[in-house]
Amino acid sequence: MRLLKTIFIVSIILTGCTFAPMNAVESPFPTSAGMDATLQPGSDALTATAETNLEPYIEYNSGTLWVQLFAPRDEEIVSVAQIELSGKAPAGTVISVNEMIALVSTDETFSFPISLDEGPNVIEFVASDVDGNEIAFVLTVIYEP
Repeated sequence: MRLLKTIFIVSIILTGCTFAPMNAVESPFPTSAGMDATLQPGSDALTATAETNLEPYIEYNSGTLWVQLFAPRDEEIVSVAQIELSGKAPAGTVISVNEMIALVSTDETFSFPISLDEGPNVIEFVASDVDGNEIAFVLTVIYEP
């Protein structure tokens, strides 16, 4: 099943659907200091870019694929309704966060705006590469206004 999902995502990228270079527009979500999340016009896909000097708090590995996560931490309690999921991965990695999909750019950084509901929020993360490597994990962030 994972291989089929990876093949599907890679085929979308190779055909140019939603990932073709376009003029980026600013995200309607506030971003953390030093990060730049952008939405592609006409789609919900994000360009996976972030400018950050943060240190990763955890790293995941699968074959040659790796993901470093900067924020948020699992089971983190926050008091704001929007946060950024940010980190690093090899350029060309396909990343899916909940229902958003992005391709990691050449600077190897990614950033996704996440809107939170009050209480616990589940964030499903999947990263895959063209070699069939996959990293998947779930984070829980708790929003307490």
